[in-house]
Amino acid sequence: PKPRYVDNNDPLGTIVGKLNDLIAKETTGAGAQAKRKAIDAALGESIRHMNTNLFAVLDGSTGKVLKTWPLECGTFVRAVNDNLVYVITGGIASQGDTAGGTSVISIDPATGKVSPFIQGLKNARSLALDKNGKMYVSVSEPDQQVLVFSKEGKQISSIGKKGGRPPVGIYEPAGMYQPFGVAVDNENKLWVMEANFHPKRVSVWNADNGSFVKEFFGMAHYGAGGAAISPLDPDIVFGEGCEWRIDPATGIAKCTGTVEQSLHGFAAFRVGSNGKLYLHLAKGDGYGPCDQLIYERLGEGKYALRTALLLINDAQGKPIGMHLWTDEDGSGKVDLGKAVKVDFVVSFVGSNHWSLNLGLDQTLYGFDAAGKRLLRFPMKGYSTCGAPKYDLAKPEVLPPQYAEGYQPNYSCAIPDASGKHLLTINMNTNEWQCFDLQTNKILWTYPNPYFQVHGSHRAPTPVPGLTRGAYGPVGIANLPAPIGTLWAINGNLGEWYLLNGDGFYLGHLFQGDPTKFHWPEKAVPGADLTECPSGSGGEDFGGSLTQGKDGKVYIQSGKNAIWDTELKGIDSVKDIGSGQVELTQAELAKANDFREKALQSVTAGLQYNVAKLTVPSFSGNFDKDFPNIQRIEWKKGDSEVRALMSYDDKCLYIGWQVNDKTPWMNGAKEFVQMYSEGDTVDFQFGSDPKADSKRAEAVPGDFRISIGNLQSKPVAVLYRKQSDVKKTRSFTSGVVANYVMDYVDVIPDAKIEVKTENGKGYIVEAAIPWSALGFVPQRDTGYHGDLGATFGDPAGQRTRLRAYWSNQQTGLVDDVVFELQMVPRNWGTLVFK
Repeated sequence: PKPRYVDNNDPLGTIVGKLNDLIAKETTGAGAQAKRKAIDAALGESIRHMNTNLFAVLDGSTGKVLKTWPLECGTFVRAVNDNLVYVITGGIASQGDTAGGTSVISIDPATGKVSPFIQGLKNARSLALDKNGKMYVSVSEPDQQVLVFSKEGKQISSIGKKGGRPPVGIYEPAGMYQPFGVAVDNENKLWVMEANFHPKRVSVWNADNGSFVKEFFGMAHYGAGGAAISPLDPDIVFGEGCEWRIDPATGIAKCTGTVEQSLHGFAAFRVGSNGKLYLHLAKGDGYGPCDQLIYERLGEGKYALRTALLLINDAQGKPIGMHLWTDEDGSGKVDLGKAVKVDFVVSFVGSNHWSLNLGLDQTLYGFDAAGKRLLRFPMKGYSTCGAPKYDLAKPEVLPPQYAEGYQPNYSCAIPDASGKHLLTINMNTNEWQCFDLQTNKILWTYPNPYFQVHGSHRAPTPVPGLTRGAYGPVGIANLPAPIGTLWAINGNLGEWYLLNGDGFYLGHLFQGDPTKFHWPEKAVPGADLTECPSGSGGEDFGGSLTQGKDGKVYIQSGKNAIWDTELKGIDSVKDIGSGQVELTQAELAKANDFREKALQSVTAGLQYNVAKLTVPSFSGNFDKDFPNIQRIEWKKGDSEVRALMSYDDKCLYIGWQVNDKTPWMNGAKEFVQMYSEGDTVDFQFGSDPKADSKRAEAVPGDFRISIGNLQSKPVAVLYRKQSDVKKTRSFTSGVVANYVMDYVDVIPDAKIEVKTENGKGYIVEAAIPWSALGFVPQRDTGYHGDLGATFGDPAGQRTRLRAYWSNQQTGLVDDVVFELQMVPRNWGTLVFK
């Protein structure tokens, strides 16, 4: 189709987006899918050649274009000197395309002379040169090697097994898969980066003789979901689509095989009643139902697909049914012609695919959203080659109360170790519910008030017995009395939770209080992770629990890596029987006082009267500098803050006293980012008393002042979401793109004094001229605002806790946009007297 518009100033992605929008509008009705495929193919071919027919020389310091001339389909450039540049030409073939002819040419940028250097290559990707002038060219299919050429362009050798290693199967270190970037270091070692996720590999080779030297593997995908520890051998771990074997002495992991070239939301090993080891995979990491795959482990790094429950989608990609394929002949290859088909869709996963409704006996539970049913699929034995068999067409339909509160993407149904009880989550009542599958009665419930990622944003700091940001059960263990069944539940704020089959909260795993994080010096076997979060302390999506054949419990966690951890201390759980806990009258009175203060703050709201004061001196002593000025105090976890305000005709005066074991540390390199990079104090205010006090977002007149330690100097930064004066800054996070503040700048006339005391805390006293704010308060008028402080990690590199006087929805510390946004509806009342 001819595009109606193409803006050449837009990034390529924007142009493609516009073209795709146009295609979607113009390909509807009969045959739409076929039209889309044809157009997409043509569009892809066009994009492949867009902006690739030009060679340019730029000034290295200014970026100014010095000269250009035509060059057909150049894909990679390696400059040797001012008179010699090598370029790979011929386009990029798609993966699996063995017909992609490429060449290497040489260009003299001074004269523009182009000369052929190497011809007849198949899918060349990049090149490098060593100190002797030999050239190394990476090529993908079919050879999957690095080819070595002389100075004259004649091939003299190759590095890596010809044909590479297979994309799925036993791992072969001597074979490359999708080799791309190459470089030769000063020791004449060749480094090769492979363009593949499973695994993310960088290999090192002896450039002289082509022998394999070493390999490195990249980090896990964000959240590290879809990993599991083998119950038969805790040194075997599945993750990132691959199997890994860990050396228990060194902790070094080696890849033993690739199971699938894809990521997974959840993974779990199960030992079948036939003694074989099976790997259950939820093939998705997002929302809605997803495919379920069951592999049999045949040996080191070797797996065969045995059973698959596959979604059937309509032309718009909406699931409308399912296939169940069972391997009967041992081929390990799906044949839909031999699959059972049903016209309903079942979701076997909970919480964004981060848990799987799977019993120890391989029974599956799933929600049919359309029919509002919870279905049970017990295993019906094995095929002759060992494939688990299920009856997809005739599931057991559980009573309606089992599915009460069901919400797609978030619900779970996990049996206990015996398979007689079922743990589910009721989204209407915000609680865990445990059912007896024989009587269909609820045995017990447990509160779950801050469910999932967004629920955790409202959660307080860790409290014993409280689940914060819980995702879902990620594993089952069967332990001696008094525990019995053990369910592990992962969460969004760094800690996991343990419930047993009788509904008791046994404790938490990992550290959920960011002010108490403590990391071992080295990641080595035996390192104690008790005081670590389960990843980084926020959005640690992945994780699973496995009980080994030795009876021990193993935890897989980690956000950007896959941790293999043994759970210790579980044998310390005791049954206290009829024990009693006594409270004294003084303790009861203190508890009631806490309760009354909490109720008062909720029902009556918070107000602070700002007293007028002659110009104070700043000495770091609140009582001396601000005599008779009202203080306000608040606490979050172990972090306490005291603050006060006063004013005169010229300035607003604010003081903060912050308890902090690592005081006044901030790693920001630029003033705009101080609020997200460590310790700061904060003031947020609405200068328009007529603005809606329930507003969710900032309006004209609303501003924020953040004061922090910018490279050893106290700096005050003014933020305005809407402003007539423009000093615009854009902020982007993983959730929100291009969040614009109209005005962000340092307040140059602010007077700031800071006093720190190592290991205890700091005091900040600030004078902010009204002229810098463009505002003078009216007396006895109710304004709205808030005072707060942010706390960094021990290294002073990242904000890990936000504590405010009025706004309690400050649990989110993993998104620079949400941390920046003002929420006026959560502010208290400020009255200038």
